[in-house]
Amino acid sequence: PIVVHNGLMDMLFLMSHMHSRELPRAWPSAKALIHSYFPNIFDTKVLSTECIAPTTRQPNTVLGALYAQLRTSNVGNVLVPSPVPLSVVPYTNLSPTATGVSDEPADSTDGQLHEAAHDAFMTGAVFVELVLRILRDWASRRIEDSDGDEDSVLASSHITLEKGLNFNFPVLTMPTSFREDKDNSQQPTSDMVDLHDCDFQREHLGRNKLYLMMTIFTIDLQDPTKDPLNKGFDARTTFRVFGSDPAVSTRDIVQCITSQSGDAHVHFEIVWVNDHCFMVATQNVTDVQARTVRVALQNRYPSSRVTSLEEHLQEEERLEAAAS
Repeated sequence: PIVVHNGLMDMLFLMSHMHSRELPRAWPSAKALIHSYFPNIFDTKVLSTECIAPTTRQPNTVLGALYAQLRTSNVGNVLVPSPVPLSVVPYTNLSPTATGVSDEPADSTDGQLHEAAHDAFMTGAVFVELVLRILRDWASRRIEDSDGDEDSVLASSHITLEKGLNFNFPVLTMPTSFREDKDNSQQPTSDMVDLHDCDFQREHLGRNKLYLMMTIFTIDLQDPTKDPLNKGFDARTTFRVFGSDPAVSTRDIVQCITSQSGDAHVHFEIVWVNDHCFMVATQNVTDVQARTVRVALQNRYPSSRVTSLEEHLQEEERLEAAAS
């Protein structure tokens, strides 16, 4: 597979230099072009923000910080290797309070960051560690849903990858049932889970999904018609404000929502579409909180049209159907 970190722009750059200077104007065509050249891509930014369990998600997913955090909090089956001895060139760019990194120097340097070979090394190391953590979390959930003894199973570290860490995605060995041994003690037996399965890779490892900065969407190269929302955002509670005054600022929108939310903390992000349109995406809100946000936007911007993203997409589909 091709492994990238925040790699959509890298893919578009390659297309503009290796395929044609002029990229397709239609977004579905651009996605199809990338997918035709690279049918099997994994983005460690997607793995670290979308695929890994929230309880083990790292606070900072910038590549250098993510690499350092995984080095200092390694809990997977493999220790992310170090390209440079700590005593030779300590890495001083990361703030322990900001990133959660320990006070000990991490395994990178300011000079090495954004150097192609070193970034490639960090991306590969991060990919290995994240995949193993995700698979362990997935196996743990499978065990919790079964009748097995989770503690004894996990302590035995039965989750392995055949043929070492070559990541050709052979098979995952994990215990799914138990047998009675001669001494009447229960011993785990292993079933083989084929990691070549594309559906498994897409569901758990974000295959062919790319991260796009400053947006609420994850780019899905395999779906020509739509891209899923990221970070747990929901189209029903993401609101599109169309026809706003260009003088409206992000600060105005923040004050509009926070002044109406009261004591209830509402997590939201603002995404500008253009000077006359923006979206407010809310996360993990109740129906009452979602209605409060919508009403606040309607009251603050009465001359604008406020709809949920779901309503907007449904209307677009109706218009396309009518036009055809």
